[in-house]
Amino acid sequence: MSELTYDLILSLPKDQAERRMNRLALADQISLVLLAPWEKRQEIIILSENARQVVRALPVEELFWTIKAVGPRDATHILRLASAEQLQFIFDLDWWLKAELRPDKIAAWLLILFETGEEVVSGWCAWISRRDEYLLPSLLRPFVHVVKRPDEMDVQEAKDLLPGFTLDDTYFFQFKNEKLQPLIARLLMKILDLSPGLYRDTMESILWETRTADLEGAQRLRKGRLNDRGVPDYYDSLDIYAPVPGGRVRSVKGYPRASTSMDEEMPAFVPTLYMGTYPCLRKAIEELSGALKMERVVLEWIGASNKIIMADLVDMDDPDALKGALTKAASLCNLGLELLCSDGMGGPADILGSTVVEDIIRTGNQAIKKVVAMAEAIFPDKGTIGMMPEPTSLLIQGLFLERAMYWDNRQGRFRPFSSLEELRNCQRGLADAAILKEIMENIVPGWRSWEDSLDWKNTNFLTHGEFTWLHGLTTAIANSLLGKDLTVHSIDQKALPHLKEILEKHFAFGGRNSNDVCRSPEALKFLERAVEKLTTALPSQRRQDAFRQKLLEALSFLYEELHSLPDTEEIDGRFISSCLVEVPKGIPK
Repeated sequence: MSELTYDLILSLPKDQAERRMNRLALADQISLVLLAPWEKRQEIIILSENARQVVRALPVEELFWTIKAVGPRDATHILRLASAEQLQFIFDLDWWLKAELRPDKIAAWLLILFETGEEVVSGWCAWISRRDEYLLPSLLRPFVHVVKRPDEMDVQEAKDLLPGFTLDDTYFFQFKNEKLQPLIARLLMKILDLSPGLYRDTMESILWETRTADLEGAQRLRKGRLNDRGVPDYYDSLDIYAPVPGGRVRSVKGYPRASTSMDEEMPAFVPTLYMGTYPCLRKAIEELSGALKMERVVLEWIGASNKIIMADLVDMDDPDALKGALTKAASLCNLGLELLCSDGMGGPADILGSTVVEDIIRTGNQAIKKVVAMAEAIFPDKGTIGMMPEPTSLLIQGLFLERAMYWDNRQGRFRPFSSLEELRNCQRGLADAAILKEIMENIVPGWRSWEDSLDWKNTNFLTHGEFTWLHGLTTAIANSLLGKDLTVHSIDQKALPHLKEILEKHFAFGGRNSNDVCRSPEALKFLERAVEKLTTALPSQRRQDAFRQKLLEALSFLYEELHSLPDTEEIDGRFISSCLVEVPKGIPK
């Protein structure tokens, strides 16, 4: 199969594609399907003469994701080929939110099932009736009110007095949603046709059992079915975000194997399809490939990934969100491996092969939480995060999401943390924010009063919300260079050419220390006076060095913009973005 890929087979004319597909052994057909993107798999499956066997041999979660990516209403071909057990796995995932059934989801799936075929509905009803006495009453209860004809009431009287729909002159139904009456009536007829005894037991349960009792029973059996596939419920899943038990990752020696009944069948999904390009994890997987240890890793990885899907309440209708959750499991595993490697526990393969996978992921989560705690200490008011310039402000915003995420500036999006370097990048950003915030506490007017104390109407900034601490610092530096106090007040547009002249005479752009940036003794004196003024409260050497570095960065920011402008007698302040400039009245911004 090495030369046959999913994109190649899909590019062939249909007759050629079918011939190539059917030359493959069943196992190779399944592998070809699994290697294809979710949304392409149905196209490949229908090429096979053994499509039913292919579908029923697919790992159940892979089938679920495939159907979701195609769209359930467009996936009727593979739904028709799926087993009742596979269908119930789909329903166990999709019909529930935490411990409650979702009537809208049930109705949508019942409609799709009937569109798929009457025999599919019959097969599923027969299968579930033998394994779960609570589910049919629980799923019908939101749609119907059931009244049983009393023994002493004749049929004609019942038809006059009781709700108008009945199938057997014994149980009469009032439909809670008239639009859904045809659909629910078809299900009731299907249950009665399948087994009058099942029909009677279902109606009696609706009449005499409480909603809570039926729901708890259905939830208990659902939990058991999902656990058999390595999928915990919402509440059991939350411990994926708990600290590592006892503060130390557990060795697999003496640790019970992941609870599963999958020894004789394929796992719920193939996690290595979703491990991404994370180097530490990939290296470990490559070294463990084919080893007996890898079987345990796969099962634990499945369990951990499913916990993330359930705990994060991932939208099961959003394939991108599902893929994101799977990627998150791999990224956190990579982060945990990097952290444990850095602690001297061994190489990636040694750690993955001997350590509980959930604990590796929890190690990554704990490290993220420490960075989040650092952010919370610096920004007790989340509304002030915007005082930092981008991309640092975005890095910090990511830490305050419901589940902390890393801002990837290159991709322009938030994504799960995946490496130690990303944590360090956030720590550097927070340290930078702490220094800048402390500097601005010592410059007047205080940044908390900028909105009211500064006149924004005739400046180069549309609103105070665009003005960050860095803008405030460069504005104060500019004022000081122009012979005024180190304060945040708008600079007269007419002074910009002189400010440019001062910067070019005494400073240089791109330096990393005072001697690189300061080209004259006057520039050095200016810098040291500013540092001294800002660190009078606690003049430690470390703080002075940190403040000095931040002032150099601000000077470079100011210098870079003004130096790039041509030498002219006038500079249009509207187009200056590094500091606050007062522009002439009446000129549109």
